[in-house]
Order: sequence, then structure tokens, then C-alpha cells
Amino acid sequence: RWTRSPKRESQQLENLITAAYNGPVKYPVVRTTTDRVDVQVIGPSEVMDLETECGSGLCQRLAGDFLFHCHVAHHYVAGMWGYWRVYNTLQNGNYPFGSTDTMRPLAELPDRKGRIPQGVSSDKLVGKTMDWFGTKFKVVSKGKSDWTQETRVVNIKDWVKYMLPPQGQPGHTDDEKGQILSYDGSVWDYAWKGNQALSERESTDKNPKHKPPHPGKRHPIQFSPLTGKLSFPHMNPHFGKRVPFARNHGGAPWLEPFHM
Repeated sequence: RWTRSPKRESQQLENLITAAYNGPVKYPVVRTTTDRVDVQVIGPSEVMDLETECGSGLCQRLAGDFLFHCHVAHHYVAGMWGYWRVYNTLQNGNYPFGSTDTMRPLAELPDRKGRIPQGVSSDKLVGKTMDWFGTKFKVVSKGKSDWTQETRVVNIKDWVKYMLPPQGQPGHTDDEKGQILSYDGSVWDYAWKGNQALSERESTDKNPKHKPPHPGKRHPIQFSPLTGKLSFPHMNPHFGKRVPFARNHGGAPWLEPFHM
């Protein structure tokens, strides 16, 4: 791109000499500060360096699969789109008890080590007080939730319930094949073991693209010990099975699940 930059002609010799040692001369010069934009428009032969503010999860500290794509219809139909997965807990490769998916483990950047926590099961949240940008929630194991206190008191069962689809068996059956054929997205077949929330059972389907290590078994759902929110992703691939609806049909219930 630098050979097409404005003023390139008058600085051609300088550009060529500098490029050989320290890279091309940029015009306009690279600034230490930049503009905040919601979208960046580019044209042919243009290249932009874009950085998300506050890191990959943005200033809301979000975790999820974010879709990025070109806004020209013919372009994204042709393949100019992709998914950007953001985690909120460490991915050490020990799925499903350390990592939340079967992707390769991720190491923290050396200058940011210690900022991302290891995910914990729901029973480890009991007794902790979560701070969501000034709003505090204390998670308890017994008694009713009290949303009227300055520090909200939330029973662990309510805490988890609000972040997951309604509990139940798709198609009102315990049979894995029957759940798939029912095409029922109204509920999710998770379970409880004391105060520990367990995932739905891993798929037993033999698929070359996904081989779960514990087919037919459940595992503890992980949460961030800093915020108490779900560790992403919290669901496992089930080919042919309908993705369950979010509670109240919210687009991302685990981000801000509580409506006062």
C-alpha cells in the first residue's frame, strides 16, 4: 500500500532507501492516538490496522462467537466473513474440565499473565460476591433470592437458571435420537448434582469432525470466578440437534441476564 500513498512520488528515493532498512515511510505518519470508529470503510488497494478498544471482549468484557463480515452483499456471500471466538476463562487443553471446547490450548500473553482465571464449577461460586460494574451480587446456597438489597442475594440455582435456556428434555424424551428428531429448541437437558450444574450429555454420534472424550456423559458447566458468568462456550456440538432458545428469547442471556 505504501507505494500508492500520497506524496510517494516526491519521496520515492527516501521510501526505497528507508524500506530496505526500517520499513516504508508512511504518510500520513502513524500516530500514537487514533480515532474511535464503529465501522471502517476501505476501498481497493487500501489496508487498515483496526484494534478493538479494551481488548478482544471490548469494554463490556464480553465472551462469545462474534461474527465479522464485509457490508457489501456480494462480498460476504462470496466468503468475506468469519467468526471471532473470545473466551473469558483459561483454555488449558483439558476439555471438558479445563478448556470449554476441543480447540488447541491457549497461552496467556507474557505481559498479561494472571489476568484470565481458570473456570470453576457452579458450587465454587457459593459464598462469593460478584461485582458487575458497581452492581454487587452475593451467591448463596440456601434460601430465596433477595433482589431488594443493595448487595443482591442470589441463590445459586437462580444464578445459573437465568443464564441458561429453560431446563427440560427436548421432545419430552430421555432418548438421544428422540431428542434430535423432535427438533425441540424450547429447553436444554442440563442437570444438577447438589449445587453443581452439569451439562447435557455429550453426543454419542460417531462424527469424524468431533469426537467427544466422554460420549453419553455429563460434565460440570464452568463459570468465571471473577464475574460468575458462564465460561464460553458452555454448549457442545450435537449434529442434527436444534440449538435451544435463550431464556426470554434474549440474544445473549449470559451477558446481562438479570432484569431488575
